[in-house]
Amino acid sequence: MAFKEYNTDINFLLPPSYRDFLWDKHPVIILNDIIEDLDLSELEATYKNNTSKWWASAYHYKLLLKIILYAYMNWIFSSRKIHYKTKEDIAFMFLAWN
Repeated sequence: MAFKEYNTDINFLLPPSYRDFLWDKHPVIILNDIIEDLDLSELEATYKNNTSKWWASAYHYKLLLKIILYAYMNWIFSSRKIHYKTKEDIAFMFLAWN
């Protein structure tokens, strides 16, 4: 019996974009495009400019908003589960920029 080739060590010539692994109408792509088009200047104004060397810079507010909204869309409310998803799920990895 002949089987198709099976190899788990797949290498890419160039680093692929996570968008390449998702179809064009995937909910995460649609959510990403919607959030990018929104005027969130009032949300951005709530962030304080912290230049202290003792504090780490914050994640971008759009990135956090996208991840939280996508998690809620998928009935994921636990911060630990959301963190796990950003390491294991391609859609979450796309939003979190890996």
